[in-house]
Order: sequence, then structure tokens, then C-alpha cells
Amino acid sequence: MSSYKSFAVVGHGALGSTIVAAFAAQNLPVVVLARPGSNSTDKLPAGAKLATVDTSDAAAVAAVFKEHTVDVVLSTVTGHAIGAQKSLIEAAKAAKIKLFVPSEYGAPTEGLNEGIWAEKNQIAEQLKSAGIPSLRIYNGLFTEYIPWLFLNAKTKKFQIVGKGEAPLSATALPDVAGSSHHFNATIYATNL
Repeated sequence: MSSYKSFAVVGHGALGSTIVAAFAAQNLPVVVLARPGSNSTDKLPAGAKLATVDTSDAAAVAAVFKEHTVDVVLSTVTGHAIGAQKSLIEAAKAAKIKLFVPSEYGAPTEGLNEGIWAEKNQIAEQLKSAGIPSLRIYNGLFTEYIPWLFLNAKTKKFQIVGKGEAPLSATALPDVAGSSHHFNATIYATNL
């Protein structure tokens, strides 16, 4: 059994809802943090709790983390909201969170210094500066979105540019959720 007992997922879109379902299916305590007015939490699985909170208010978020005795925060905010994790990190520090999983989910970003990748690296640095252990998950593309990238609508075939010899990494949403559950609920912190 893991040293982590209680989990918070920030964001309940395609990935967040899949992660919440994976934790709830194992009867693990999980709370979903949602912005006021969000309708993405209409169908939470049994056992999952909902906390509606302004995620830019670090004190309010820290109070939610403490109320639910959260050990691990899993952020699944979208790419355009990466910077919103800054207040989540402040809240995590105040609530003495044991592990923070920032919204990475994609290709490795370490060392990249432009655009969204630079923002993701800044978040990793902020976590390090705050003294909060973190786990960055790089799963490649999501298989659910590959057809949109490569499918030729006319021919109904995948279109590969070049010789098709370059490696491509892709993972299905349920596999990312299952791995997130495994890393956080079954592995001791000292083994990460």
C-alpha cells in the first residue's frame, strides 16, 4: 500500500474525469476541484467528492486540501491554463501536500524554453523552489486525438508524412488514468 491516501484532481475534462473514475473505482478518497459555474462535474462517479472553489485563491484552495486531508494533487488543467497552477502550488505548500502532479501529459518538456513548454518548466521550477515533491507524466499524444491529426477525411486513411520511420508515442486516456492511479496509490513516495 502507498504512503498516499487521499487525492485531489484539479480539472474534470477528458483526462481529469478519466483519472477521477480510476481512483473512485478503487474506492480511494478523491475530491474534484472545480471552478464556480463549471458544468464539467455533472457526472462524478460514486464516491468522488466535489469542491467548488476559485482556484486562483490559494487560501481557499489550501482550505479545501486540508478539509479533505489531501496527500496528492493531480492537475489536469488545459494547456491555456498552465499558469493557473501557480496558485495551486501556493495552496499545496500551505496545506503540506506530499506530491504534486502538474499538468504535463504529453511530450517531455524539460529544457524547452518557448511557449507552453516554457510555462510547464516554470511550474516545475516553482514546485522545486517550494520544496514540494512532484511527478511529471509524459505519455506522448492521446490516442483519442490522433485521428484528428492524421486522418484524411476524404480517403478515410491515416496520412503519414515522410517514410513513416520516426517513432511516435501515444497513450489512451484510460491508460494515463490507470498509470496515474498506480503511481500515486500503490507506490511508496520513496520509490518515485
